[in-house]
Amino acid sequence: MNSHFWLFSFFMKKILFSYLFYLICYCSCSAQDINFEKYHEQINKSKSIEYADLESKIQYYRQAFENKNPFPKDLMSLSFYYFLDNDKKSSLEYFRKAIRSGYQFEEDSIELKDMLSISYDFDFIDSNDSLNDFNKFQKYFYEKYINILREERNYFISQIDEIQNQLFEDILQHEYYSQTSRLKLLPKAELSDTVRSAMSKYLYSGNSYILLDLLRDEKFPYRTKCRRFNPQTIGLILNHAVAGFFNKADAKEFIDLLWKEVERGNISPRTYGSIYDHYISWYVSKDKSVLGTKTIYDIETKKIKSMDLLYPQKVDSLRNRYWLIDLKTFYKQVGWDLPSNYINDN
Repeated sequence: MNSHFWLFSFFMKKILFSYLFYLICYCSCSAQDINFEKYHEQINKSKSIEYADLESKIQYYRQAFENKNPFPKDLMSLSFYYFLDNDKKSSLEYFRKAIRSGYQFEEDSIELKDMLSISYDFDFIDSNDSLNDFNKFQKYFYEKYINILREERNYFISQIDEIQNQLFEDILQHEYYSQTSRLKLLPKAELSDTVRSAMSKYLYSGNSYILLDLLRDEKFPYRTKCRRFNPQTIGLILNHAVAGFFNKADAKEFIDLLWKEVERGNISPRTYGSIYDHYISWYVSKDKSVLGTKTIYDIETKKIKSMDLLYPQKVDSLRNRYWLIDLKTFYKQVGWDLPSNYINDN
């Protein structure tokens, strides 16, 4: 255990050094004057339309993409809709744009990694046979245009900011270390539940307070400037950061400041909604959610459903405030059962 905590101290010093260097050298090269509320409004309109009306789904995405900095995942969605509409030329165009904008489809080459870099990537194109139409669509382009796609990925990497990227890599590395310690080492230690819980919180607190300072200073790393900033990595980091604060006031400040990252197009409303509900479960009500993003597995029905809602009478108005589609439409898309106390307030 002593050697393990020496490593913890080492990694914390490394991330603090990167953070201080970043604050000194940071230039506001990712400032945005784009209306992302309108952007997500168009995306949500498309999400609310059935697949039978592909023309309308595509139209709303095209309108959203008048914004010059769309999310890679949304570009990939439009590529998929064109593919379903048998327009492979347009589908390839937006597939390439998604990769060029940061959508990662395979692990990057070893040359991009420093001596302490970790393999902690997510959501690569599934190389196994699958009945999933989206996987089939991605595999089609991956196998047919692999060299072109790698060129697009290399272009994206050439545009990243070295300082912002290194800071994000250090934050991601600390996240990986914390997860490994919590899931593999702490269970083996002879500790009381109280001590184990306190140590788990401590493991994440380093990232928690560094991220809070970055938000306070409006210097949070931007998604297009970091090699592995994607919905999976940032979602994991932020969820655990919320859990790592030592008091509710700091966590509340964090969640309030984080909304600015949605407004400037750095994280999606869906990611923010998950983080917000995680804050609710940690500091307000452990078995309730506000936006309906917290799920449980119902043993009787053998289905995933949402936790009960803290404010069921106004869940959709709250979701609308945070640029999310209504809960019923969202749950229909993902195939989950609505919470037992859901009230349609539309």
